Amino acid sequence: MIRPVVRIGPKEVHLSDPENKEIIYSMSSRYAKSPVFYNALYVPHSTFGTPSNEVHKHKRAMLNPFFSRRMVLELEGVVQHKAAKIVDLMSSAIAADRPVDLHHAFRALSVDVISDYAFNKSYDLLDSPDLGAHFFAMARGVGPAMYVFQQFPSLQRLAMKIPPWLAPMLSRPLGYVVGMQMEGVKQIEDVRTRMESGKLGTARPTIFSELLDPEKQDGWPMPSTMELKDDVYSLLVAAADTTGNAMTRAAFHVINDQQAYSKLRSELLAAFPDPRAKQDFVTLERLPYLTAVIKEALRLSLGVIGRLPRVVPEGSAKFNGYFVPAGTIVGMSSWLMHLNSDVFPNPTKFNPERWLDPVEL
Repeated sequence: MIRPVVRIGPKEVHLSDPENKEIIYSMSSRYAKSPVFYNALYVPHSTFGTPSNEVHKHKRAMLNPFFSRRMVLELEGVVQHKAAKIVDLMSSAIAADRPVDLHHAFRALSVDVISDYAFNKSYDLLDSPDLGAHFFAMARGVGPAMYVFQQFPSLQRLAMKIPPWLAPMLSRPLGYVVGMQMEGVKQIEDVRTRMESGKLGTARPTIFSELLDPEKQDGWPMPSTMELKDDVYSLLVAAADTTGNAMTRAAFHVINDQQAYSKLRSELLAAFPDPRAKQDFVTLERLPYLTAVIKEALRLSLGVIGRLPRVVPEGSAKFNGYFVPAGTIVGMSSWLMHLNSDVFPNPTKFNPERWLDPVEL
């Protein structure tokens, strides 16, 4: 039996009841991010990492338009181009009777799209021999450093003063952290230079050309390169891991489940009789079984599985009958919510049908 409220530290409580999710994580929530956890990520100026609700609201307002449906449709050509590369990669491998590393290919697709969208300069990891495995090792390698920084904040301040060339010699995880930091600085300076010279080379706005536009700051101070590099870091790591992992999960489960494979194939063939025709987003989003497959893959890929801690605001709170004073850290795990058998019967089973009839979730 999973208890809805568990005290896991002197001032920290872990919650598992999905009913509490909106209370602490909704856009209107007054629960601020816990500095102890988020400062350890060392992206204090990013939209994801900033503890302040006010600052987060401003940053999110600037980023939200780039992930709207309208902007996604404008980006469709980029996505189609990158997806065609994976199709070609798979076709060549099948013809040659050799395996395809879809684990890295899907992550490469995600990073290639977001880098094009963010900087108008794609990383083109799908064209690299290792499909970007070197980049993903760096993106995922920051984890161990984060765990240490969370327990010993003073070490973080000391570590960030170490010259970039020396960091990887002292510690591989530290080298990965510094490497991602320097990657952010390089990309921001490159976008800034191209903007100043009029050579950005795109008719559509990019994420960082907009964030570097003084007219878009709405009264807030113009962010520096060292501040914006944190958003580069966050976007690249999110694309490299969570998005790529969701696509990998979807492919694995569909291929592994003949019933799901047959249903999805039939639906796609009915919508696109010519497999060489463009499979446009507007048509794809209207396919019910494909949508169900995507939702189920997202559920089982879990995203960030650890707790995302928040601080109880003034006035205290009550969760499942338990009083929790102001200042207490509370958090929830997507792992427990997505695998909650009361919400999702037989939760570890890949079952797209559960999304076709909400009553049968």
